[in-house]
Amino acid sequence: MGATGTAYQTGIPHVIAAELIAQGIITQRGVFSPEELDPVPFMERFPQEGLPWTIREENLILNSGR
Repeated sequence: MGATGTAYQTGIPHVIAAELIAQGIITQRGVFSPEELDPVPFMERFPQEGLPWTIREENLILNSGR
């Protein structure tokens, strides 16, 4: 790719967003938080762009100090 890992990880979400806008999947206009968008179209495309992801669930036991 000719880019550092950090640059790649930083740039790919913007590329995906631009593609989703161009394809009419994101139709919202103006300034808004990314959390306001449906995450599914983004998450489906990350593996296609070389950024696979998984969900890892853990049970955390918090010690209250008692």
